[in-house]
Amino acid sequence: HQNHIAMETIIGRKEEIKKLEALSISRRPEFLALYGRRRVGKTFLINQVFKEHFAFKMTGVIEGSLQDQFTAFTDAMEEYGYEVSEPLKDWMSAFIMLKNALKKTKESTQHCVIFIDELPAMDAGNSNVASAIGYFWNNWASLQENILLIICGSATSWMITNVIDSKGGLHDRLTDEMHIHPFSLKETEEYLNANMFIWNRLMTLQTYMVFGGIPYYLSLLSPKYGLTENIDRLFFSADAELDTENQRLFKSLFKNPQPYLQIVQLLTEHKRGLTRNEISEKIGKETGGHLS
Repeated sequence: HQNHIAMETIIGRKEEIKKLEALSISRRPEFLALYGRRRVGKTFLINQVFKEHFAFKMTGVIEGSLQDQFTAFTDAMEEYGYEVSEPLKDWMSAFIMLKNALKKTKESTQHCVIFIDELPAMDAGNSNVASAIGYFWNNWASLQENILLIICGSATSWMITNVIDSKGGLHDRLTDEMHIHPFSLKETEEYLNANMFIWNRLMTLQTYMVFGGIPYYLSLLSPKYGLTENIDRLFFSADAELDTENQRLFKSLFKNPQPYLQIVQLLTEHKRGLTRNEISEKIGKETGGHLS
């Protein structure tokens, strides 16, 4: 019944849901890395499929300090009724604490879903969170039946470097990975139809050109207005919802977003485009590896 509801309320994502369903009934320990750009619906997908059936779930604090991350972890432990015996000082002790809590409460036949969301944010101050999760998996989780550990992140470059293609930390420990992509044009049309938008296909195409099939952005559209009015409301009105979205998006993708923003801003000022040498000259950086 739970999975039926998930299929009914999510646009697209059919293959992803099938994979999650298969992992959730697997009789062996499963370790899934889920990644994709911010606002693409990763957390929504996991929450819809598993509802509240988590043994533990926490979310890293975007742009938070390491202490903020420890506070979020402690809060999640208490939310799920686990004892926090002492203040956290590093990720290794945090995941050992989680292991001991789960050992006390998990029955051998009980399915155990652990969801660590926004993992890259938890690496604040290069705190080596990937190694701590690797230890948690190797030392305990990988030896259990009926366990599904899901780690998730919006900073795709961090996830690929530290998880997917890692040569240490989580190298070869994953049992599966899943890249969540934006909606296709067809799925964008399905979303609009499901949400009572009476728009023709030209407007649907224009919506896709502006918003790029990102579910969160589509969710901000109102069927009370036409596309032009929606764009004006979301981008150009006072306190527009998406006025500073590019700043938030770039900060979630890059530890140092300013050079990327600088180049994008420069390109918006030259409709004909710019060569690499022209970009190099205008931003005052040599046309070498760092500019690449």
